[in-house]
Amino acid sequence: MKENFFYELLKTGQLRVTKEGLVILMGEYNLMFPTRVFLYLQEMLVKSFGVKGEKLLYDMGKYQTTEAIKRYLKIYNIQKLQKSKIIEFGLKVCTAIGLGSFEIVKYNPDNLNLILINKKLPTAELYKLTRGRSEKPIDFHISGLFSGAFSAMFGKNVECIETKCLACGDPYCQFEVSPKIKPFK
Repeated sequence: MKENFFYELLKTGQLRVTKEGLVILMGEYNLMFPTRVFLYLQEMLVKSFGVKGEKLLYDMGKYQTTEAIKRYLKIYNIQKLQKSKIIEFGLKVCTAIGLGSFEIVKYNPDNLNLILINKKLPTAELYKLTRGRSEKPIDFHISGLFSGAFSAMFGKNVECIETKCLACGDPYCQFEVSPKIKPFK
């Protein structure tokens, strides 16, 4: 059985904690805080700003992956990899940062459409556990992560929306990526 990417990062020194207590993951300082705290931040942003708060979270995710890919291009030279290997690498990173395992259920590189699912996304699971069932999908930040990552990979702006969510009672979280999607109307 292949070792978890998180452990690979530890073994190779790509994930380390300095003697000063700084967490460095793939050449970047990282903060570690519980999912519960992230959900509280999300709740406060959405309560305070409504759809603008949702878009802030989405844009934050998009920025996060856009900046990460700039680093990965320098550190890992990923531009020389096939797109399928880049996607595989990106999904491993999702696992390493605590988002669990994503599965690609549909991928059409010709029209830049992609559908991913996660059967145990911690944000959605904890949301439902602590706040009850949501009326709509709640993973705005993760949608932004995928928008930024796949925009960089495809070289064209694509957006992402979560169409199913564990927090809504669905059996998994589903994210659809496409250049035709408008996540915030």
